[in-house]
Amino acid sequence: MSFRHDRRGQSVVVGTVILFGFLILAMATYQVQFVPTENAEIEFEHSQQVEGEFLDLRNAILQAGSTGSVQSEPIQLGTRYPQRTFFLNPPPASGSLQTTGAEAIQVNATVGSGAHENVREFWTQTDPRFNTTSIRYTPDYNEYRGAPRLLYEHSVVAAEFDDAVLLRSDQTVVRGDRIAITALTGAISETGVESQSVDPEPISRSSRTVPITGDGGDVEIVLPTAVDDVTALRDRWAAELPNATVTEDGGTVRIALNGSETYRLGLSKVAVDGGGTTEPAYVVPVSGQNVTVGEDVGVEVRDKYNNPVVGAEVSLNGTTENTNADGRAFFEPDAPGDYNATINGTGGQSYESVVFDVSLAGKGGGVGALTRPVFSDGPMATPNTVTQGNSFDLSAIIDNIGRGGTDIVNATWADAQGNSGTLRSVDGSFDQPVEAVESTGIDTAGWNTGIHIITVTATDGNGNSVSEDIEVKITQSQQSSLADSVELVESDTEINNGNLVVRFRNDNSQSITFERAQLVEYDEANAPGNRDPIGIVEYEYGNVELAEGDSLENVTGPTVSNGANVDIILSPVATGASGNSGGNANVERGDTIEFTVEFNDGSQRTYQYTVP
Repeated sequence: MSFRHDRRGQSVVVGTVILFGFLILAMATYQVQFVPTENAEIEFEHSQQVEGEFLDLRNAILQAGSTGSVQSEPIQLGTRYPQRTFFLNPPPASGSLQTTGAEAIQVNATVGSGAHENVREFWTQTDPRFNTTSIRYTPDYNEYRGAPRLLYEHSVVAAEFDDAVLLRSDQTVVRGDRIAITALTGAISETGVESQSVDPEPISRSSRTVPITGDGGDVEIVLPTAVDDVTALRDRWAAELPNATVTEDGGTVRIALNGSETYRLGLSKVAVDGGGTTEPAYVVPVSGQNVTVGEDVGVEVRDKYNNPVVGAEVSLNGTTENTNADGRAFFEPDAPGDYNATINGTGGQSYESVVFDVSLAGKGGGVGALTRPVFSDGPMATPNTVTQGNSFDLSAIIDNIGRGGTDIVNATWADAQGNSGTLRSVDGSFDQPVEAVESTGIDTAGWNTGIHIITVTATDGNGNSVSEDIEVKITQSQQSSLADSVELVESDTEINNGNLVVRFRNDNSQSITFERAQLVEYDEANAPGNRDPIGIVEYEYGNVELAEGDSLENVTGPTVSNGANVDIILSPVATGASGNSGGNANVERGDTIEFTVEFNDGSQRTYQYTVP
C-alpha cells in the first residue's frame, strides 16, 4: 500500500499553525497596547497618592511651626507593576525627593507701636532675612506622560505641569491682618522606588507676633520660589489674595499689602533633616523696668524669628541665669541702682540689653513686679491711625506664668476723654494665667481729633494689675457732603401698582434726612395727547405734590440711618390741556423722571432714572 499522495493530516497542521499565529499576534498586541495602558493607570494612581502625601507633609510642616508638634510623613517615591506571567514589564517607576537650595524671605516693613523698643531696634539695625528652601518631588514614569512635579514652599503645594502651575492647597501666609511665615531648613536628596520619611521638626516655634506697618509705603513680603514658571505662580497667588498686589521679580513672588494698616507678623523655622539651631538675637523685659529692692526683674530672650529661646544665658550685673522653658530669666536685685540684663556678652548692640532702675522705695508690703501679670505681646491698636467716625481694634497677650500664677480675670481700656470699654478673652472665657484678649470695632464717632493715650489694664485673680499706654491718632474726617453719599439703587428701583418705587442707599457714616425736593422733569414715553403727567406725589413726604418746574418744596423726611436703604414712592398725577387735574397716571416702561433732593446738611443732588 502506498501513502505517497495521502494528504489527510495537512489541514490539522495548517490549522494549528494558524491558531498559534493568532495567539502570538494577540499576545503581541496586548503587550504593545494594553500593558502600557494598564501601567499608565498604575502610575497615575501613584501620582495621586504622592500628591496626597505631599499635602500631609505640608500640614506637618505648618503644625511644627505653629504648635511645635513633630510628625513623620512618608513619601512613596516610586511604584511597582503587578507580576505578569506571559508579558513583560518595564523597570519599576521611580521618583526623586529633593530640597532646592536656600533663598531669603524678606519682609519690607517697620515695627509698629505696641512692641518694645528693642524689637524695633533689632528689626531696623539688622534688616533680618529668613533663609528657606523648597521641597520638590519629580516622578520618572515609564508610561504616564505629563505627570506634574510637586513643590512645597510657603504653605502651598504647587503642581507644575509643562504648560501650567496649579495650587493644590490654600496659602496661609496672609490671613486678614495676620502674616504667618514658616522658613524651611535642611537638605533632602532621595531617589528610588521605596517610601522615604520626612520628619519636620520645629527649630523656632511661632509663639510671639510683632506689629508691623508700612514705612511710608506698602508692607511687602518677598517670597523666593523654585517654580519654573514664576508668571503662572504669580497669577495663582494673586487669585488667593484679591486685596493685595502680587507681582514677580527675578525668581520671587512679591506681595504688597496696604501700608496704612497694622499687621501681626508671626515667624517660625522648621527643619526637615533633624538639624538646625536658633540663636539669641534680642531681649525684652517681662517685668517693670522701675522696681524696688525685693522685687524680681525678668527678661525674655528671643531669636530673629521673635520667639523665646530656651537655655540662653542672661547676665545681670555679674549674676548669670539661663532662660527657662518659656525663654525667660528672673533676678532679684538686693540693692538699689541701675541693673543691666545682657545677652551674647557685654558691649553688644542696644537691643541685646535691658536696663532696670531699682530703688529703695517700697510698694505696699512687697507686692511688686513678681506678682503682677505682664503684657507679653502688645497691647496694640489696629490700625493706630483712624479717621474720625471709623473703628479700630485693640489686642494683647497677658502673661501671669511664673509671677502671680493665678488666672487673668479682667482686661479694660480707657482714655482721658472718657471713652472706655472691656477686652474679651479670645478663647471665650478668662480661665487661664495666659490670655489673648481683644476688643474689636471700637467706634470713634464723637471722639476728638488728635492723639489719644489709651491705657490698657489687665487684672489677675489676686487683684494684681498691669497697665500700659498706647497711642491712637484720630484724624479729621474728609467726608464729602451727604448728597455724595446717598445713591439711587437702580437695580432695586421698580414699578408697583403704577407707582415708581425708588430705592436710596445711605453710604454715609451718619444718618441723613430728606429736607426738600423738586421735580425737574417727568417725561412720559407714551403720553396720550394732552394728558402729560406733570406732577408726582411722594408718600413718605406726606403727599406733597411736586409739580414740574416748581422750586424746591419742603418735605417731611424720611431720616435714613447710616448704611440703610429707604424706598420713596413717586406717584404721577396727570393734567388736562387747561392744567386741571386729570386724575392719576401710571408709570410705564420708558418713562424718565429727573428730580432734585436737598439733605439736612444743605447739600443737593439731582437724580435721573429711566424705567427699563
